[in-house]
Amino acid sequence: MRVTQAIDDWHLLSGIVTNCLLIYCIRRHTKLSLGAYKQLLTIFASFDSFLTALHAIIDPKILIVNSTFGIISNSPFLTEDRELPSFYCSCFSVPFALMNIHFLYRYWTVSAMSAWLYNSAVELLSSEFESRLGKNLTRGWIVMDWGHSVCVENLAKQQRKPSVEITLVPLVCVYFPYFCCITLTYLHLPVSVMAYLCFFLTSCFPAWDAIIIILLMSDYRHAVLNMLKRLRPTTIEGISQTSMVMATVPKPKDKS
Repeated sequence: MRVTQAIDDWHLLSGIVTNCLLIYCIRRHTKLSLGAYKQLLTIFASFDSFLTALHAIIDPKILIVNSTFGIISNSPFLTEDRELPSFYCSCFSVPFALMNIHFLYRYWTVSAMSAWLYNSAVELLSSEFESRLGKNLTRGWIVMDWGHSVCVENLAKQQRKPSVEITLVPLVCVYFPYFCCITLTYLHLPVSVMAYLCFFLTSCFPAWDAIIIILLMSDYRHAVLNMLKRLRPTTIEGISQTSMVMATVPKPKDKS
């Protein structure tokens, strides 16, 4: 239990640090091409920081006895308080809603590019049709542009890959533990160790959510690596420069 609590505390601290780092990267190292997606990532990171702080304040615990399921705050500041634990549990509907918005945004991005490519292809075909047959037909075209379809397919692949990783974090750390604890209790099935791991996994969610986003977004990943590189060589260069200065200083001559 002490090891679990120590890891839980580490995840709470790292959740604040990683999400603050992510917000810094979003504000300072985001390409203009991301557009409104930048604001969505900021909402993700801000709410994850809020969840981390709320978890640290409430310190929720789950207890399951037979078919009875209960949640209580283990915080010394919130003895026998029901409002904040209820509020904490309800807050996890927000990441679920944000994840759905995240999928919709990516779908709209691919759809918008497909529509733009279709209109470009129709304009090309209708112009060529008019030059050959003397008619200007701008509607009713069924278009297959293999060059542009490859661009749309590549964009869809780029959008799909981070979506899978970003979805796995809340699925493993939040929704699967909640499903096991609530549904298995209702079905009178043994919950086993998941009752102890539920809020432990929940505390991991904000930190790993930020880490996954930083690793997947190349701009943020390079920004963090550059920050780490600036921290390492500074000391080494300082030591080497000091040693060089000490080596070049002449020794005082012996007057005797």
